[in-house]
Amino acid sequence: MTYHQIESADLTIFGYIACANSEQGRKAVSLFELALENSALQQMIIDAHKGLFFKQEMVFIEQGLRDAYNIQP
Repeated sequence: MTYHQIESADLTIFGYIACANSEQGRKAVSLFELALENSALQQMIIDAHKGLFFKQEMVFIEQGLRDAYNIQP
């Protein structure tokens, strides 16, 4: 895993959301995970990172996101 920081942003990493272990909390996590399975949203997230890093770094950023979303070449 690699780590790249956007200078104007607080420190960020791949992470998790946490909710109470309740019916409502499980539904919230499920909805979030379902949204992240949407290929259009995945591409928007990848595109949102473009222009924030040097070209050489963006190759690793994009691949890291593609790996996280299990996007096959």
